[in-house]
Amino acid sequence: ALNGSRPTTISQAFNPKFINDIKVKLWICFPNKYKQNLLGSNAGLKETDFYQYYSAEVEYRTLEFERTTKNANFLFPTPIAERDGFLEATVKPVGYVIEIS
Repeated sequence: ALNGSRPTTISQAFNPKFINDIKVKLWICFPNKYKQNLLGSNAGLKETDFYQYYSAEVEYRTLEFERTTKNANFLFPTPIAERDGFLEATVKPVGYVIEIS
């Protein structure tokens, strides 16, 4: 690490302007209104029973370390969006978790 002295080994020698091997994982939850409308309220199910959970991950081999916003775009595959009734409507997530490691 940088402790004010010059590195003495290869593992100590790094460029502090860059960060390597960063993983961004996303878990996101949407309400499946298609299934909810199909089954209706007579099924005795709670709203949470219709939540759909999805996850995605992206790995950056190297990023420049700067104090600006970085964006990672996760695209929803069309067949999954069609299957779950999300293709023709704007669906807001119920919740999400982001892990950066």
